[in-house]
Amino acid sequence: MQIGIGAETGTRAKPARAKAQRELFREQQQWLRDRATEAAAQVQSKGGSLAALEYSGAFSDFTKKRIAELRRRMSHHNSKPQ
Repeated sequence: MQIGIGAETGTRAKPARAKAQRELFREQQQWLRDRATEAAAQVQSKGGSLAALEYSGAFSDFTKKRIAELRRRMSHHNSKPQ
């Protein structure tokens, strides 16, 4: 899946776009690690099915927040004059 970085044109825009894509990829990889850690930190129960439910709920919440953040960034980026 590719997230819209923009539709720049020209020879100088291509390296900038590739750099932005690499940075976004690294950011996303770090976010994936952080999401698992943060979701685990939200678990209050000491085992059983409730702990799994708490983890999956936190995991889902973090994911929804990330999706909203990426949508805002894409919207902001796509609204810039090219």
